[in-house]
Amino acid sequence: MVLPVSYVCRARRLASLLLFLAVSACGAGSHGQLTVGDKNANLTVNFSEKKALEKMEANSFADLGPGVDCASSRSPYYNDIAWIVDRINPALALRTDILPPVHGAQLLDNPPRSDNRIGVYLCSGMSANAYTIYRSVYLSNDFMAKLKTASPAWGGNEAFISALAFVAYHEMGHAALNHSAGKLRVGAQQFDLPQELQADQFAYDAMAAAGIGLNGSEMAKAAGI
Repeated sequence: MVLPVSYVCRARRLASLLLFLAVSACGAGSHGQLTVGDKNANLTVNFSEKKALEKMEANSFADLGPGVDCASSRSPYYNDIAWIVDRINPALALRTDILPPVHGAQLLDNPPRSDNRIGVYLCSGMSANAYTIYRSVYLSNDFMAKLKTASPAWGGNEAFISALAFVAYHEMGHAALNHSAGKLRVGAQQFDLPQELQADQFAYDAMAAAGIGLNGSEMAKAAGI
């Protein structure tokens, strides 16, 4: 059954609110960690799927469309995202439940990414706000500029960094939890609602582990992540 878009959006927002309240209830003195459970259980990718996904990943630059520039070092948000990536890498390195393994993420100007790493690219000219294929994550500079413009109404720079972290970690969740393999198995073009909720949970857990506040997560969702 195909759910109406309005129903999917309401369900995702309700689930996200419940997750936000659950994380907030942990208290300021608690330490977040990337958990393993029903909400973020990952898929194990077999050899043939890995080869197919890597081929799709290798072609993903062309899939972004003509004129897209994904040289991260030219992004005005490079330093912000580099800090966000550095904050989560220690927690990613502790994950033993992800196969093939993920030992961390890295900001790149060009492929290929290092083996067992998530490649992160900051792109200008993307039509999508964010895009993930297998272990490659593409974040739109234009979308991050939109978040920057909106941030004063949500709490200023702290909210902006929180929103960037939520977007980056949400997409890393899709990558780390092998959601592209799930799409491949059913021939889907988009991540489904359970996968989006799992990526949200991954982002909340990652932000807690990194010591980043959640106040910008709703801004990111309102802006269209």
